[in-house]
Amino acid sequence: MSGQEFSLEMKRLFFRVIAFIESE
Repeated sequence: MSGQEFSLEMKRLFFRVIAFIESE
């Protein structure tokens, strides 16, 4: 996995967590 792909995955995970918290 390239660094760019890793960064994209981290962003995707981050936003998923934010959306989860906001929905609580």
